[in-house]
Amino acid sequence: MKLEKKVAYGIIRSLLLVGMLTLTFNLTTAYASPDTILYIEPPSIIDPTLTPGNSFTVDVMVSDVEYFFAWQVNMSFNPAVLEIIDIIEGDFLKDQPEGTSGIVSRVENEQGWALFGCATIGPYIGKNGSGTLATVEFEVVAEGESLIKFETDPVYVNPPGYWLYMTYLVGQSESNPPPNFYDIPFTAEDGYFNNFGVAPPSIYELIEIIESWNLPRGTEKSLIAKLKVAEHMLDMGREDGAIRKLTAFIDRVEILRGKTLTNEQAGYLKTEAQRIIDLIEG
Repeated sequence: MKLEKKVAYGIIRSLLLVGMLTLTFNLTTAYASPDTILYIEPPSIIDPTLTPGNSFTVDVMVSDVEYFFAWQVNMSFNPAVLEIIDIIEGDFLKDQPEGTSGIVSRVENEQGWALFGCATIGPYIGKNGSGTLATVEFEVVAEGESLIKFETDPVYVNPPGYWLYMTYLVGQSESNPPPNFYDIPFTAEDGYFNNFGVAPPSIYELIEIIESWNLPRGTEKSLIAKLKVAEHMLDMGREDGAIRKLTAFIDRVEILRGKTLTNEQAGYLKTEAQRIIDLIEG
């Protein structure tokens, strides 16, 4: 996503390091590999022993990044199940010549999101490689499940939009003034938590389950078509569209209940599709 100059200046100035980065930003085409991945480690925590009052940690990781100078994460989670109790900076940027700002954060547990990040101090070239950006500690507040999600779409507050709450990575390929800041393209891979002890099926796994049932061809085709569209919309970041298709899938299951689907099959598909919707909605 190409960031406008004034927006990039505002978010790094106001959210990442007020008073630290005082140079004018000049955003250019990214030098980083499109293979850069921002991800949660471990990607999935399914543990029935994590009852209310217990805590666990996940790491925010980056891989295959070039000229990496600064970052910000907008992380969302299910506030009915989890809350954040600590965020600690990882070691990936700490060996820069003057170190980093340390974590700057805002945590809104009641709303289910946190904004945090840090940046290199000084006009230095960004770092190449892979490593840990932060460790996030969650406390479990109830039984349930939650995505641990990177919010990558821009959210503007306090118009005219100088505060931009989103996940982004910033590169710096020039050490001499003027600086050459630019946004780094990346793929975001979200995490998942539940303390039920059983993982919900993905959309792809629901498709495989339906195919294994040897249903009438028309039934199988109509159900799988809706799931494939929902999966494609999720891949494209169109969550509202995916929810609409999954809702249409549930409606179709109800129509077929007692006809070409048994009550047990229909109940299973409806329950698991609704769980996927709940996770998408956060």
